[in-house]
Amino acid sequence: GGSKRCFRRACLTRADPKREKSQGIGNAQGRKEPKGARMNNSRLILNKYLPLKEIGSGGFGTVFVCKDMLMQRLVAIKKIELTELDAQRARWVRDDMNRDAQVDALNAFETGHTTINLLTPGEEDSLADSLERRYLANVPGLDEARMAAALSDPSIVAIYDCQIAGNVVYLVMEYVEGATLTQVLADYNDEITLDIVSAVFESVSRALEVAHENGVLHFDIKPDNVLIDAQGNVKVTDFGLATLSDAQGEGTAAAGTIGYMPLEQMRQEPLDARTDEWALASIAYEMLVGENPFLAPTLDQALNSIDGAELTLPSRCWGDLPDEVDDVLFKALDPQKEDRYESV
Repeated sequence: GGSKRCFRRACLTRADPKREKSQGIGNAQGRKEPKGARMNNSRLILNKYLPLKEIGSGGFGTVFVCKDMLMQRLVAIKKIELTELDAQRARWVRDDMNRDAQVDALNAFETGHTTINLLTPGEEDSLADSLERRYLANVPGLDEARMAAALSDPSIVAIYDCQIAGNVVYLVMEYVEGATLTQVLADYNDEITLDIVSAVFESVSRALEVAHENGVLHFDIKPDNVLIDAQGNVKVTDFGLATLSDAQGEGTAAAGTIGYMPLEQMRQEPLDARTDEWALASIAYEMLVGENPFLAPTLDQALNSIDGAELTLPSRCWGDLPDEVDDVLFKALDPQKEDRYESV
């Protein structure tokens, strides 16, 4: 794949030698550096998972590495503290399901049915599942679990389970032992090759393709949410901002990460697959050039950085990268989503 050799004097680039940490808007999901100290906590989570160490924390919860004592495997568990309102909604679910079932039966009787067939166990489970989805919609962690669980692909971190205990949601996920792309770029930036860039790009684009084919928009593609294990496998994680697209393929997001979200997301306009496409192109550009020109300390400055960005030509940073790559990336990074590619 060749090694990077950026001809700085030949490039038009923004002066930003530091690799700044991405700034979240209402969302601090970026993982921290792993904490090596093991936790002194002998209590099992959900009577099954033994906490070993904390590997990340942010606005939407704390992530632990745990040992599944039944399956004898390591898992990652995101612990999400619920607000009192969300916790109360969760506690009401079973009572509401029972009450709704009784009301439905009474309505059926009053509309002229002379007999009421009792629900079979399978039908009761189906009714309970339907009502639970309705009453627990938008409870933190549950939407993420349902969307990610529906996406089965090696390029996406698997979701094993989601449980509510008291005022806490526990999201049980596949544990990827390795590093985030953020850590790789910070620690091994000079060793990045075109083969590595290509492998990361292929896996992330594959994850987005699978998500988009299933009507799921991620809306938080960034290096913190790209995991690379010791064998070089690349996986996308954290569907905490994801949403289902409507009939027009559009959705909305109330948050995102500066540097990896386009103008329409910062302006809270209708979003679609081209929003994720821009984020993917931003990551690819950062890997190729060695910096992200869209990082900024405030939202207003981020808007200006996209509108007035002076971009380095990636082909000038690599001796064997075709000029056509510049055109592809710049099209995907166009400030106007209508001018980008229709799909990843």
